[in-house]
Amino acid sequence: MRMLAVLPQYRNQGIGQQLSLECVHQARQDKAAVFGLHTSELMVAARKMYERLGFEQDIELPSNFGIRYWRYVLKLGESLPAR
Repeated sequence: MRMLAVLPQYRNQGIGQQLSLECVHQARQDKAAVFGLHTSELMVAARKMYERLGFEQDIELPSNFGIRYWRYVLKLGESLPAR
C-alpha cells in the first residue's frame, strides 16, 4: 500500500483502519503472502494503528527532506480484526 489518507475532519472515526483492512483483504484474495506499506515519522497515529493491526516495522527507507520513512509488513497468514 503506497498511499492512504483520510481528510482531517474525518479522522479518528476508524476510516483509515477500515480502508487498510479492505486492502489487506484484497491482497489475501489475490493470494499474496505478505502485505507491505510505507509510512513516515510524521504519521504517528497511522503507525500505531498499523502496529495494532499486526504490522511490523521491516526496514528503514531512504530519507526525503529530512523525514524518516519505514516499510511495515504483515504476513498474511496472521489474523486481523474483522472488517
